[in-house]
Amino acid sequence: MIGRKGMANQEQSDLRKLRKECLLGLSEALSDCQMLEQEMKGILNSKFQLIEFKELKPLGEGDFFARLINRFKQISTNEKMIAELEKAKEIRNKLAHELFYQVNISNDERFLNDTLKWARETKPLMAQLTVRYVNETFSTCFQLLDEKGLN
Repeated sequence: MIGRKGMANQEQSDLRKLRKECLLGLSEALSDCQMLEQEMKGILNSKFQLIEFKELKPLGEGDFFARLINRFKQISTNEKMIAELEKAKEIRNKLAHELFYQVNISNDERFLNDTLKWARETKPLMAQLTVRYVNETFSTCFQLLDEKGLN
């Protein structure tokens, strides 16, 4: 029979395992956000240069994702896509600036389970958004090229 101390040790071990699993889930979710950000950077820079026939200024430091969204707004009027990108930015910021720390210090099993579930739910959302973003950007660029008589 396991005594109180043994049960407490098992609970702490289970909590550490859950915390590690949660941190892994957050890392994977943040990686998916990074994939979207990299796609935005690459596509926007190359397509924007093609349409405008000029070198773009570097986006600079600071909130890089917000700057990418602002650049996207310059070539697209798709309000739904812009809103989805803004939501993705909020998710990325929550992951990067809030949840890693909270998970590292939390002993709340319910919070850890809820956070892990939330992190896992972001994976398909980010993947779908990345595909829709790529399609929208290419479609918009072709439309702009047609308008300029370059296609």
